[in-house]
Amino acid sequence: FWNTQSQNFNNSSLHEARETPRCEITMLSLATLRAVATVLWVEWGLVHVVACLLISPPAWRDACATVYAIVYDKHMKSHGATKPGEPAGPFVNVAWPKHSGKILCHHGLNLGWIGLWALAMPVWLYTSTRTAAVFGLVPYLADWGYFVTQDAFDLCEVPGQMQTFIVSVALGCTSLAVMAEYDVPRWEQVATLFLPAWLFGSAVLVRGASALTSKASGDTKKAT
Repeated sequence: FWNTQSQNFNNSSLHEARETPRCEITMLSLATLRAVATVLWVEWGLVHVVACLLISPPAWRDACATVYAIVYDKHMKSHGATKPGEPAGPFVNVAWPKHSGKILCHHGLNLGWIGLWALAMPVWLYTSTRTAAVFGLVPYLADWGYFVTQDAFDLCEVPGQMQTFIVSVALGCTSLAVMAEYDVPRWEQVATLFLPAWLFGSAVLVRGASALTSKASGDTKKAT
């Protein structure tokens, strides 16, 4: 009887310990890390699914100017666009060759599936936490493609820019959740925290450079 009671007590203690593990690096609970990561993954996923729905139809019709106006919203404003999705500057009255939009449609469809992947991230977070950070690398690497081709050239407005920060923090929280629940090797801890920090830090540098450039341009206009 006493052995049974002792075993039940030990099992109960182990169950409670598993329910409230904490990440030693941040001291945040597993539940908190999962919740934050879930919100961020869902937001990032929804934005990319919506982007797919917005740009794929006009791209399929070879309405390339409309696609560029939707994606390069900040760039279009610099050319005089007054509303979202309005082509401006060199994108107006362009005779796009047949099938020129299909590669853009390809991009739009890729945005859709990568968005759905991100929307599925909470499933891995709550059912297969040990591999969740690996699955999170997929949208993370996709965002690198956006960052180096669009953010680096300051083509998009704040909502687009924010997605880079959001996916970085989402992957970081996912990695910390893995560490909170499992005994993760040191090399894996370093790698899975360095990667989101790398993208986040790169985005900070680009945004800072953009702000300085804009300020310098504004000062030049005032001087003239």
